[in-house]
Amino acid sequence: MNRSIRWRMVVLFCVTAGVLLGISYAGLYIAFERVVRGQFDRRIREIAAPIIVDLAGDPEDKDVDLLNIPDEYFEVLDTSGAVLQRSRNLPENLPVSAIAGFQTVHLSSIGEIRASVIPFQAGENAWLFVAAASTREVAEALAALRRFALLLLPASLLLTAAVFGFYSNQLLARIDAVVRQLRQFVSDASHELRTPLAVLHGETELLLMRPRTGEEYRTAARVMDSELKKLNRIVDGLFTLSMADAGQLRFAAGAALASARPARLKPRTLGGRRTNA
Repeated sequence: MNRSIRWRMVVLFCVTAGVLLGISYAGLYIAFERVVRGQFDRRIREIAAPIIVDLAGDPEDKDVDLLNIPDEYFEVLDTSGAVLQRSRNLPENLPVSAIAGFQTVHLSSIGEIRASVIPFQAGENAWLFVAAASTREVAEALAALRRFALLLLPASLLLTAAVFGFYSNQLLARIDAVVRQLRQFVSDASHELRTPLAVLHGETELLLMRPRTGEEYRTAARVMDSELKKLNRIVDGLFTLSMADAGQLRFAAGAALASARPARLKPRTLGGRRTNA
């Protein structure tokens, strides 16, 4: 029974922890991807800035046609989108639109490319400068993070499950001890209550069997009063224990029953008849 409960708790914890860890890693991945792509876009802008300054100062210069930087590509467009200059490492024109901003395009010979279209003024001409770079480094960084997460997620789940299993065993052991103490307490309380109740029941039966003398009634009343006082002490002890269990009173376990435990009753006679407690 306890083992079944323990395994259910471990499975439930593992499922819950797995979902939470999965959500956490997904959030981390999204945040990391946003940061990496943002830095990549800023780097493209920083690469484009000095080239634009050079073109604006000398529009007739064809320096862009001579550029051959690995994984970085450049074009100069007019406002209609026609290519005026193109870096040497571009095998074909970039399929970008003549709209300012970032665009992601794909070339069969290169793969995915991130491009920034920047309008600028070159003398009397309004041109567009396209600075682009391969997203291969970004893709590799994100793939590395995914592989790391796929390895770390099961390891984290196993570690948390092991820690939870260890502490759940201690918790269940304490619960078992509390349940055993509670059962013993109920057994002891039942035993202590049974004795005075049996005496009271016997006295009332004897009194009802036949008419009694005044002295016999007084004797029975004294016995019943003594047993009722014992019952009252036991009930008071139980009440005190309940207060201690609720944290309202510091109380030593078993003190109530120890103080309220009745002495063994000795055989006595009532109206010539022998009775036992």
